[in-house]
Amino acid sequence: MSALCPPVASGEERLAQAWSLGCLGRSDEARSLLLEHLEQAKAQGDWHRVACCQTDLAWCCFQIGYPEEGLTLARAAIEHWRSVQDHEYLARTGAFKAWLLLEIGLTEDAFSEAITALNHADQQRNLAVSSLCLNVIAVIFWNARVVDRAFEFVNKAIDIAKALHDDVMMSWWLINLGGIWGEASDIAREAGEDGAWQSKQWQAIAFQEEAYNLACATGDTWAQRLCLMNSADAYLYLGKLKLAEEKLLAYETLEGADYRRCHDHFLSLKARALLDARQIEEAIGLFEKVRELGLMSNRNFPQMNASQFLSDAYARQGNFEKALEEYKRFHICHLQFTEETTQKHVRLSEVSYDIQRLRRLAEHEAQRAIDLERNCLDLKLKNELLAAAALLDPLTGLNNRRQFEISQAELDSRNRLYSLAMIDVDHFKRVNDRFSHLVGDKVLRRLGQLLKENSRASILAARLGGEEFALLMPRTGTDGTHEHCENLRQLIARHNWVEIAAGLKITVSIGVASTIERIDRATIAALADARLYQAKSAGRNCVVSCLDRRRLRA
Repeated sequence: MSALCPPVASGEERLAQAWSLGCLGRSDEARSLLLEHLEQAKAQGDWHRVACCQTDLAWCCFQIGYPEEGLTLARAAIEHWRSVQDHEYLARTGAFKAWLLLEIGLTEDAFSEAITALNHADQQRNLAVSSLCLNVIAVIFWNARVVDRAFEFVNKAIDIAKALHDDVMMSWWLINLGGIWGEASDIAREAGEDGAWQSKQWQAIAFQEEAYNLACATGDTWAQRLCLMNSADAYLYLGKLKLAEEKLLAYETLEGADYRRCHDHFLSLKARALLDARQIEEAIGLFEKVRELGLMSNRNFPQMNASQFLSDAYARQGNFEKALEEYKRFHICHLQFTEETTQKHVRLSEVSYDIQRLRRLAEHEAQRAIDLERNCLDLKLKNELLAAAALLDPLTGLNNRRQFEISQAELDSRNRLYSLAMIDVDHFKRVNDRFSHLVGDKVLRRLGQLLKENSRASILAARLGGEEFALLMPRTGTDGTHEHCENLRQLIARHNWVEIAAGLKITVSIGVASTIERIDRATIAALADARLYQAKSAGRNCVVSCLDRRRLRA
């Protein structure tokens, strides 16, 4: 699922389902589902859901090729989001609206809308929508043939998508990066830069291939179609007819719907391939169809493109009268196209202040995405350390009472055999009074070290508080526990405590209880504690268990 997927509340799962369908190239299914959901939301008076549906329908319309319908929906949604001050949805919907405005040639409005959307995304610190807005701005510059700015913004959008590990967005933005390289190639060719334009066209193909591989991995057939068409276009410019035909064949055999936005361009490419293959009549028929579609949608570029290639086709037939007629049409369209492009270029140059601000913002957002990922990893590590620290005694490094009780409860819940040993330092108050509390702390740390180093891995050693320690020994009966505790007692009594303070001697008393004694598990700790006090009463420095409740000190 893409990070651009809208936030979905409980009961709105169909919105997420529709978005997922759109990310798979099944935009017609997504649109049908959203239209049904929209009518239900209107009937229920749920205006939040209505606006959610309108937002995502605007995107479906962009994918399919219904920009006017998409704009109507986006404007209605923005009116609602503005009334409730929902900046996250204002950003998403505004970015979609900007792209739709560009589709119908309203470049200035598209640029203004994209900047507004980016500001909303920045307020919400929504990296995914920031990436979307930066990409739209890149496409606007591409459309105006300002390729240096287009490269700048699309690369920032890609950096954010990469930081978010979003392959769906990555494939979409890489398609546009490839398209911008294609535009740079066209500009170089027009300037007579032989060699340079070809290398840029190959670079365009490389990015389309990378995007295509990602689209295949995510199952996005809409993006796959765009990649195949763009690669075919580049191969035709390079004179690689066979490679172009392979891409066009892959397009035709690709499963899923072929939407108007893609289909018109595909027809033009197929006509060019037919022309290069000298199938002139078939090429003329398709170019006529492309021009008709351009007239119906009031788009200048497909009309200009069709007239240019029709002029070439008729000239190859020897019909120079028709060739001249088509060339005149091409010339008129080209003048109009050049004028529109120049105006776009000038208008975009007038907003240089905003461009510089957006450049800094894009750099900030990309760095913030990287920092966010790093901070998340740091936070996860800190949380793990804090969770571990909450179960450790800070003085000795042993487990604390909480961890001891958790582990004992877990053994009880599984009805497992285990033994407990309660350990108390003999006359510890005298150690503090005679040698100082600093020495007392060193004694506790050393004792914890001895318990841990001389117990097998399965035994849990804990400090319960003060000078009181405990051992929890799974799968251990009375005999084994008593023997282990007696060994520890002797080890502690014989330890060279004078390393800590001259004249220091430490012994411990230990009380042991085991579930093998068939006692109530709820009272086993109390029984071990009672036996500890029996050991104290017997003169200290001994172990008391059910085997022998009074063990004399060595």
